[in-house]
Amino acid sequence: MLGFSLTLTAWWATSTAANSLPAVGAFDVASPRAPIAAALVVVIVATVLLPVLGEPRLVAAELRAGGTRLVRVLGLAPRTGLVRLGLVGVGAGVVALLVAGALIRVPVLAETNVVDARDTAISGAHPVVAGMYLALHGAVWEELFYRGPVLVVAWVTARARPTVRWPLTIGAILLSSALFGAAHLSWSLANAVTAAATGVIFGAVAVARRSLWPAMLAHGTMNFLIGLM
Repeated sequence: MLGFSLTLTAWWATSTAANSLPAVGAFDVASPRAPIAAALVVVIVATVLLPVLGEPRLVAAELRAGGTRLVRVLGLAPRTGLVRLGLVGVGAGVVALLVAGALIRVPVLAETNVVDARDTAISGAHPVVAGMYLALHGAVWEELFYRGPVLVVAWVTARARPTVRWPLTIGAILLSSALFGAAHLSWSLANAVTAAATGVIFGAVAVARRSLWPAMLAHGTMNFLIGLM
């Protein structure tokens, strides 16, 4: 629930920032109610905990502990290796772009590659602005939503079922990537396949570095480069 609240807040913040860029159109309008909904999720969690813990201070302490644990599991507060995380993220983004570029040249996929809402939104913007727009849209909240659970699976299995940690983690990467691709199917088959393929790269990077930051950076780098083209 806390993870969902974080994802909802990230979606609202990044979509709002992207839509405020000059000469772009909104294809994903962030509802002003999103922050309220995120706060309500936390209130609901607190309300559920209150009868169990019996005291508001204990509920607040439990929420803080849960938030701290979530940040640690998702690797959102790295203290060392920041340069390496950055280099890995940018490098993975370039690789993801190359993979996506190769896939859309496959004849069966090339036939389905059409102009979608994102292309229309950035059609009148400067390439740098277009790149920033695409990087802001999706890179943060989609990684929280799709690759966040992968890191949770990796963290839980490493402690509870270490003997099957890697099969379950790899399975989680593949499943999240398939769902990521399916979410893009409404745009085109080419979009869905490239999303699924790049999702595997983002998931692998997140697990390898035990952090969502390089996955977010990889996703943002790929989208930024697409906007420049």
